[in-house]
Amino acid sequence: MKKSLFIVAAAAIMTACTSEVLREDYRQADAIDEAISFETFVQKAVNTRASENNGKSTTSNLENFHKDFYVWGYKFNTNLASCEAVFTKKDVHAVMASGSAQSWNYSPIAYWDKSAEYYEFYAAAPADTKWAFSDNKFSYADFTVTGKTLASSDAADAMASFAGYDTDLMISNDVKNYKTYSSNVAVNFDFNHILSRLNISVETANLASGDVCKLKKLFVFNMKSTGSFDEASASADASGNCSRWTTTDDVLSNGVGFEYASGDVLSEDPVYYYRALCIPQVVEHVASGDCATEIPLNGKGLNASSKPYINIQYSINDDNYSYFYNLANIFCGNDAENLDDIAFNEGWMNTLHIIISPAIIKFDADVYEWAEKDYGDVIIPD
Repeated sequence: MKKSLFIVAAAAIMTACTSEVLREDYRQADAIDEAISFETFVQKAVNTRASENNGKSTTSNLENFHKDFYVWGYKFNTNLASCEAVFTKKDVHAVMASGSAQSWNYSPIAYWDKSAEYYEFYAAAPADTKWAFSDNKFSYADFTVTGKTLASSDAADAMASFAGYDTDLMISNDVKNYKTYSSNVAVNFDFNHILSRLNISVETANLASGDVCKLKKLFVFNMKSTGSFDEASASADASGNCSRWTTTDDVLSNGVGFEYASGDVLSEDPVYYYRALCIPQVVEHVASGDCATEIPLNGKGLNASSKPYINIQYSINDDNYSYFYNLANIFCGNDAENLDDIAFNEGWMNTLHIIISPAIIKFDADVYEWAEKDYGDVIIPD
């Protein structure tokens, strides 16, 4: 009898322990499933003239541009008089594995409130303290670009990170009415570039066999270099616009670009010698008759108030050449009938292809015929 009671008691204890362990495992698994996680994607830049890499996107993962971003998040519930902040400028950073981002992490971990009706999320990259957020809109004051460009030898992917160069600013599309309360479906941030970009490639054509063309300088002058962004000031249209940026009078008047000491030898294959971020702005053209006052001749009389222009210097064999062009005019092909302003809009990649195609100096000659004068007949002897 005692033996039977012991067996029953032991069975009851084993059942209780087993039930408790299973219940604990269930709570742990449920908590993990409820963690809020993030995924990121970067929209492709719009190409307005032509595209680098034949229009192929170099990357679409945010970690190839930035290793961190800020998040603002709110939950809404009928039991709440107003929304409740879940994230306020939370720094989310990439955890790297084998050279690529494995996940986006933050601390402390936040969990889904399944009683909430829905969530809203907003994000900006990189995690820069100058980001401001009010009424669900971003702003960034007095952002300055140096106009530094990548070397022609740099891979196109280097443009994404801009390591040692200017910073690429991005904001995500708003994630509203979000109701997926599971880490199996992460909050997906679709980031957009809010700066603009300028690419310039150079190539040759119609050179005589054996001739060598070298690029000496490629400079851009007078682009507005400082501006402030206010998402609330306007709504970007489908193609992007400049209206959410206000620029100052600060310009890159000293010229930004590369001076090639020994000179890169050019070929018939286009190479990008200028790739830089720009403050969104409208680049104005000049009427052909105004070029003498707007564009410096022979590199003299630089005018900080003139409209943006470029200077390209190159040599063919031992002869040197230097040309100045209004930037908008050359985008329009210097066609006097079709000159127009060029918009450097948010997320736009304006690409200019320069082809050095010299007119060869040829020689031709005519010989004047002997002039003839007839003095009449002479009779000898008279």
